[in-house]
Amino acid sequence: MLLILRVCFFIVCSMMFPQKNQKKIFISEGEKVVLGRLNDVYISKEDSLIKINKSFDSRINFGSYNFQISDTIIKFGGYGFWSQRNFLYYFDTSTYEWELYPINYSDDIEGSFEGYTFINDKRLLFLGGKKVSKKNRLNKIPSTEVIEYNVPKREVRNIGKLNFDFSDKEYFYKNDSILYLFNNTLLFKINPFNNTVNEFKKPPVINYKITVEYDNNQFKIHQLGDINQTLILVNNFNDENSLQSYNLYDTEILGRQNHFIIILLLLVTTLIFLKIKYRKREKLDKILTKDELKILSKILSKDMLFNDLLKDNYEKEISYVHNTRQLNSKLKSISLKLKTKYNTVDNPIVKTKYPKDKRLIMVSLSEEVKKILNKK
Repeated sequence: MLLILRVCFFIVCSMMFPQKNQKKIFISEGEKVVLGRLNDVYISKEDSLIKINKSFDSRINFGSYNFQISDTIIKFGGYGFWSQRNFLYYFDTSTYEWELYPINYSDDIEGSFEGYTFINDKRLLFLGGKKVSKKNRLNKIPSTEVIEYNVPKREVRNIGKLNFDFSDKEYFYKNDSILYLFNNTLLFKINPFNNTVNEFKKPPVINYKITVEYDNNQFKIHQLGDINQTLILVNNFNDENSLQSYNLYDTEILGRQNHFIIILLLLVTTLIFLKIKYRKREKLDKILTKDELKILSKILSKDMLFNDLLKDNYEKEISYVHNTRQLNSKLKSISLKLKTKYNTVDNPIVKTKYPKDKRLIMVSLSEEVKKILNKK
């Protein structure tokens, strides 16, 4: 008789809240609390349901997302009167009424209903539900919002846009962090906290008339109907064994806030680069004169004829011979200073005969110094 009463109890619970994707039974302040399809709240005592909230059926939260933080039972979203909710509300055990749950919003959120709730220690995710079409409020269309509730910050925000279609998949199994769905050929393992979908070939034991339990790394599949048997499916659905893997949703990395962060990072990187470059140039400024830096920059970019360097550094007030000696002196000074600074094996300034005219002299930097200066 007791077994029959318990079966009837769970049948009543299923009728009041038939959705597979939302939790309906909670333990609060030592009591087993059962949520109805709308705002009804019941306490289970001796396999009986006792309604405790005083308000009438408001018909505004069909298919809400239900969860619990400590002893507080909370809802997000829901459908009613041709629109969806976009806020949180909790059951106040002092008044036995549903009240608005105060939170911080960082984004404009449409809200949704009949989706899936995922929870860990600090975050909740709401996704995969429906919303009302703005063009025709009688139509319910898939919601692409991925909504995060940050528990410590009490903040709700939109963290991305779904690129996975929930509407053409069947429910298989779900826990707080993982959801399994299937279609005719594939089994989908969905991990919203990792933002991944992994596809596997659907095992033949999975069909459309089943209930599933999970224990000891095994799925216990209860086939319904004429067969009415229980089959065991070992959980071998590891990510590395999947047929393919992809993102569940596109993150809002290109949002305005993240745009600002990217620009700021680029700006900081550029400033650091310029600062380093300036410092390295400043070190050469300390050992070379302006004329020597000018000559060095020219032969660093390409090998030059001595006569061309002479033209660039020619002083009309003194003779050609004096100009020649002065340029040779500057080249010798540059070579000596670079050799001392970088402790090079070869002389930094190299003079060779011009291949096309042996009478002309080519001035260049040694390969050793070129590598050093180009790294700077």
